[in-house]
Amino acid sequence: MAASRIYAPAGLAGVAAWLSAENTSKKPVLLVCADYPSLQQLAAEIGLIQSGAEAARAIYMLPGWDVPPYDRGQPRKHLQALRMNTLAALKRNENAIYLATAS
Repeated sequence: MAASRIYAPAGLAGVAAWLSAENTSKKPVLLVCADYPSLQQLAAEIGLIQSGAEAARAIYMLPGWDVPPYDRGQPRKHLQALRMNTLAALKRNENAIYLATAS
């Protein structure tokens, strides 16, 4: 796998500028958020930024665990579906934007 670059854009303006510069890149992009609410917000904002772009990339979300390991509770189905969809896209090596949580 090719070496990647690490960026730390500050806020939406930083992400918007970075995405407009990197939108022609042929490599997948990984952005890490602090928690699930900020992951959802960033996905929505990126969708708005890309709405007018001709070559908009797919956005995949990989949320953190909503149930601790070995807990008796069941994980939420929609989060399981998001995780599986994202992992399948990673396996296909799609040129997309991947959003993950730090936890």
